[in-house]
Amino acid sequence: MDHRSKRVKAMNYKPFMVRLRQFLSPKQGVHSNIAMRAAGFSYTGNADTARCDTCALEVSNWTLNMKPFTIHAQRSPKCEFVRSRQPSDITTLSPIHATIQCTSSSPSHDEDRPSKRQKIDPPLASMCSNTWVETETLKEIRRRTFSHWPKRSSPSVEHMIEAGFFSCNIGDRVICIYCNIICQQWMQYTDDPREVHRILSPQCPFVRFISSHHLPSLSNNDDPCEPKSGMLEGASHRAYAHPKDRHASFKEWSTERLPSVDDLVNAGFFYSGMGSLVTCFYCNGSLQNWGPADNPKVEHARWFPHCAYAKHVCGKEFYQKVQDAVRRNEKSKARSKFGVQETTTATAPVNTSSETLDSGVLERLVAARLDLPYSRRLLDQNFRLSIIKRCWEDQLLFKGDDFHTETDLFVACMILQKQIEIIAGKAENIIVPSERLKKLSANSELGILLNNS
Repeated sequence: MDHRSKRVKAMNYKPFMVRLRQFLSPKQGVHSNIAMRAAGFSYTGNADTARCDTCALEVSNWTLNMKPFTIHAQRSPKCEFVRSRQPSDITTLSPIHATIQCTSSSPSHDEDRPSKRQKIDPPLASMCSNTWVETETLKEIRRRTFSHWPKRSSPSVEHMIEAGFFSCNIGDRVICIYCNIICQQWMQYTDDPREVHRILSPQCPFVRFISSHHLPSLSNNDDPCEPKSGMLEGASHRAYAHPKDRHASFKEWSTERLPSVDDLVNAGFFYSGMGSLVTCFYCNGSLQNWGPADNPKVEHARWFPHCAYAKHVCGKEFYQKVQDAVRRNEKSKARSKFGVQETTTATAPVNTSSETLDSGVLERLVAARLDLPYSRRLLDQNFRLSIIKRCWEDQLLFKGDDFHTETDLFVACMILQKQIEIIAGKAENIIVPSERLKKLSANSELGILLNNS
């Protein structure tokens, strides 16, 4: 491999946010578009010439030593933009050029500090200092990647999104763009995406963020039915977080041929007031049509396996037994079905609106989109033309529509490129969660035995 190919591969592994910033804020000169706008300039499109719309000053032949705002102030001191800048102003450009909201303690330089900063909606996420921030925009982009998710055979889209994964649009394969783990062949009732992500990649920025902000504590209480304080934040119905409040909701509950109120309360349910319908205070899951022999804890863990309270109140060992029983039941049902039906649910379906696209039409549509400015800019981010083309083909063929935003296209290209580089043609580079966790558990037990011997 020559030096050039080594350099390109190294560039491909630059942090996701660095590449995204470069894509969203391309440089026409030595300073980025956003840095120039912060100083009152905008590029004209003629080489590196920048112009102030307020005073009409134009400056060319920029160098790294030329501070945009300093140049502006020196050459056009009477410009209203320059004069509006107050010495006491402490507003600074963020460390990632105002595209991300995060806190930084880094010192700033007065000559680069404008009086006002235009608010720019943060497109994705950032890591700076000790702060990691993700926005709703990222969640929406992530959600759009799951438009063809095989719902029947995998954990829900919501659980995948909460866990930080993006869909690869190949069966149930997902990827984390921050730590580069790729997983597929999920078990619907036993694999918890957040737990899988946490165990397999504990240092992932996304994992560390949700661990400190969202994931409730599952450690044991003196009263197993009493939620830990950390669980209250994630509860859907906080008013029913405590057993006594749930118990009070069952005043009109019929005791005839139904589970006892105590059993339902201890399982996390409160009464809705309608028939036999009860709802979990934490996950908002509801169940009805109870029989007298039904165990509320078992049914809770069975139908809502990702509910943190259900896991907590059942305990690890009992919860696992429930999931094992569900898994065996699902396997038994699967064996009685036709293989064709199995295959259909495990593969990404083709959008019926695109079935009329023949190869010639698709080729023309893709060619037109490859000529778009933001498609061409991806080449500057070391994305191969074949990757950009493939992403457009898949988008039009499977989803029958253009990308919602240019950032959606960037993310699609990043996902495809990471798969090619990480998998590298080897199936063993794709993680099967149940198999990997089983292996880790066995290794952990072996380590304990060796330490005790």
